[in-house]
Amino acid sequence: MNRSSPRLTRRNILAAIFAVVVAAVCIRLGFWQLERLSERRASNDMIRQRFAETPVMAGSLAGASNSFRFRRVRIDGRWDFGREIVLSVKTRDGSPGVHIVTPLRPDGGGPAVLVNRGWVYSPDAMTVDQARWHEPAEASVIGYVEDLASTSDGASATRDTASRTWRLLYADRVANAFPEGVAPYYVVALPEATQRANAPVRLPAPVLSDGSHRGYAVQWFSFAVIAVVGVALLIRTDTRATAGLKEVVPDVVP
Repeated sequence: MNRSSPRLTRRNILAAIFAVVVAAVCIRLGFWQLERLSERRASNDMIRQRFAETPVMAGSLAGASNSFRFRRVRIDGRWDFGREIVLSVKTRDGSPGVHIVTPLRPDGGGPAVLVNRGWVYSPDAMTVDQARWHEPAEASVIGYVEDLASTSDGASATRDTASRTWRLLYADRVANAFPEGVAPYYVVALPEATQRANAPVRLPAPVLSDGSHRGYAVQWFSFAVIAVVGVALLIRTDTRATAGLKEVVPDVVP
């Protein structure tokens, strides 16, 4: 009986190549998630540093808005309730609602600053009685700086500017709604020591965490191992079965 070593079949070779390719892709995705984790940690460190700094007057900020994003600022001025913007579809603890954004005109002049005053309940997450949430006209607000969203499509910009109910504070919509000009950023008002009865619920400071990047990286590396080990076991089983079949069927000698 001929006991030659079992050879890899074409199917096994293709399976091995497929496993190597899948493993390589999964490993690359795993390292990509680790890179994202590193970037997120660097961003968290920047936010912590800027929040630790003493609040400055918003009027003192100059330059590109991303250079002072998350910087805590103070604004003393007067609310312009007649030109408010409602940001729709905002949830809080599972309840539907909206955010109310109100221009605050600083004492001493200068462009108005859009301030996200916080969340209020809205059954349809779009409409709200804005007059109910008017605070005293004179205000002193401490919050942090956020960037306006990038440009939206022109059609929705015109429609939403007229309705004053938007999804986000897009830069082009803000420019259309305030042709006289406002600050090139907006401020998220931080919680006060006591919540006013007629004030929206102030939004908390950004939550800083590692997110799910580490878990995703482990998953991708696990997929790579599963692909290689799984196909290796499959090939081993297949070659053993082929070898066993050859032992059962004797060679025919003419």
